[in-house]
Amino acid sequence: MILTFSWLIESIFIGFGFYSIFYSLSSKRLSFWQKPFSKRFDSLSFLLFSLAGFLSFYSWFYELNQTVSALSEDGLYERIFGPNWLFYWIHPVIYMSLSQLFWIKKWRKNIFLRIGIGLILIIGIERVIQVVLSYHRDYLPSSWLIFHGDILSNWILSIFSFVALVLVFQMMMSIFQQPRSLK
Repeated sequence: MILTFSWLIESIFIGFGFYSIFYSLSSKRLSFWQKPFSKRFDSLSFLLFSLAGFLSFYSWFYELNQTVSALSEDGLYERIFGPNWLFYWIHPVIYMSLSQLFWIKKWRKNIFLRIGIGLILIIGIERVIQVVLSYHRDYLPSSWLIFHGDILSNWILSIFSFVALVLVFQMMMSIFQQPRSLK
């Protein structure tokens, strides 16, 4: 259950990263982005991204709780406050802060900020941490690959998941905003 939840949050982050870069590069050139549906899609994607930041922070605390019950106190202390403490704490703090930056409308309209955050979300904090932590290893070609998987199919699936979630979110918001008549 938590694995599916984490995958869904990661799909929202990667999908928002691609959407944000695409929007930033094409918003001035295409008149499509001036239509009401596109503006609504953009605002709901920001709302979904912010919600995913909160849920990511919550799932991190849940995993921390599971780690506390699984590890001894010495192992947990070493993991949280040991020599690599920064890499344990940076993931939730970065995702939470990046997702909450866009509440300020001026930052939401900044193209360079959107492209930068989009690139950070696409690359992923986990991959950056893996590369930085692997610098102490040997430099033989056999140890160059850290992540084994099909990145392209994961990105395509994340983009489709993000768009589908935003559209479902938009349908839910329109249902809740409809006035109801009393019979």
